[in-house]
Amino acid sequence: DRISRIETAAPAAKGSACGGASSRNPTGNLSREQMATLFERESYETFVDAKYQDLLKDLITSTSSQTTVGGVPQGMEVPEGGLLEPNPGEGGEYGEVLNEHVSSMDDRHVNLRLGRMMVVILKGPLEADEYRCFSRHVTTNVSEFLACKEFDLCLEILEMFKRHEREMDGFLQEAARESLMALRSERVANAAAEALDECAPEHLERVVSFVSQLGASCIPRMLELFAQDEYPSKRKSLFDLLVNAGKQAVEEACTRFQGAPVHMVRNMLLLIQRIGGQESFPYIRTLTNHENVLVRMDALVTLLELKDPDVSVYLRRALHSIDEEESLRAIALAGFYRDSTVLDDLVGMIKPFPFAKFGYRRNAEVIRSLGRIGDVRVIPMLEKLAAQRLSLYPRQL
Repeated sequence: DRISRIETAAPAAKGSACGGASSRNPTGNLSREQMATLFERESYETFVDAKYQDLLKDLITSTSSQTTVGGVPQGMEVPEGGLLEPNPGEGGEYGEVLNEHVSSMDDRHVNLRLGRMMVVILKGPLEADEYRCFSRHVTTNVSEFLACKEFDLCLEILEMFKRHEREMDGFLQEAARESLMALRSERVANAAAEALDECAPEHLERVVSFVSQLGASCIPRMLELFAQDEYPSKRKSLFDLLVNAGKQAVEEACTRFQGAPVHMVRNMLLLIQRIGGQESFPYIRTLTNHENVLVRMDALVTLLELKDPDVSVYLRRALHSIDEEESLRAIALAGFYRDSTVLDDLVGMIKPFPFAKFGYRRNAEVIRSLGRIGDVRVIPMLEKLAAQRLSLYPRQL
């Protein structure tokens, strides 16, 4: 500002030489030569405040005292992301200030701040077009908010739209309903299920509340996360929510049996045992023919647990299986569930004079199961067996 007000006058010693220039520049504009002289360092400093001069000198001194590599002060490094971070013990103060400002420009932080602002705006009076615009931005970023562990904000957004759907009318009510549909999309549901699976215990209540309010849209991803764990799955929070989902979770599980890995099938059978439902019987009966013996046994347990009226058919088939371990397990299951429909089959499996160790093992398992069933018709046969003295394996008699 001072420079713009400078008026130049020609020196007396050069009056004739500069007189023409003075007459041609009556307003006092600077000539090229005078501008060059003015912007030399010594001349320029005469036109600035002392405070500004001190600021410039401090800046020059501080930057010149640091060794720079590629324009970056020593002690600073540029990672792949492009953000400057100080080395430990070096440039700490500069790095902290820089990171504070850089983090404020991160996309996630910007979206989070915008999301909070738009939630506040959506709670105020708006036209339908404005409401749709802001709500669209908010619902689009909910999955990102979940990834950032902003569970309170997500729950607030969901409850706000549910309240607007109840309390508003006309176009605003329709816009709120559209927002709720967007929140129940597969993308948000998957993000919510993953957040539930990974959240810390202190956040569990809020995430469970959010997932529960989303409803059935979360079931496929929750079931996948639960079942993909090694058997038996230890993801209790997912298990509890799937149990609460009831019939919908059973239906989803039944559609996933075909071609699923053994551990996933067993985990889903574990879930169905807890929930129940006769609609699952046809799918479970098919699994009694599975190539894996563990799956066959779990399917049989499920049918017994849910009291399938035709379970004796599948239990009897397992009792007479050529797989010795499968047969022994079926005998134990018959006793555990006290299934008297296979009593004759069990009695017929007893060998008075077995010639192999497996025969003795099977006799012992059958006798235990008969004892659990408690049918008096087998008492005479058991007394006769107990009186036996001759055996190739007396210790196992």
